[in-house]
Amino acid sequence: MTANLCKNRLRSAAYRLEEELSDNVPFETGAQRELFAAVMSLNAKERAAVYLYYYEGYATEEIAKILSISQTAVTTRLGRARRQLRSRLEADR
Repeated sequence: MTANLCKNRLRSAAYRLEEELSDNVPFETGAQRELFAAVMSLNAKERAAVYLYYYEGYATEEIAKILSISQTAVTTRLGRARRQLRSRLEADR
């Protein structure tokens, strides 16, 4: 019973560490800045998946554990984000 209470408490939102993504990243080219701006314009769920996958180098399985979602949900969010990024970046050209 004690173990289950501890697990429930750790799952609580009050115990999760959340941090905003910083937009103070040094860029070598204007294209990198444009891409990062497009990533930051995604909704929070997709932005987190993209950031963890491409900028931090986590695998989809690790992202699923970090975000407490299924691996399928991670791949869906990445796919949706890629489509949105492609359309936004092509529209800017």
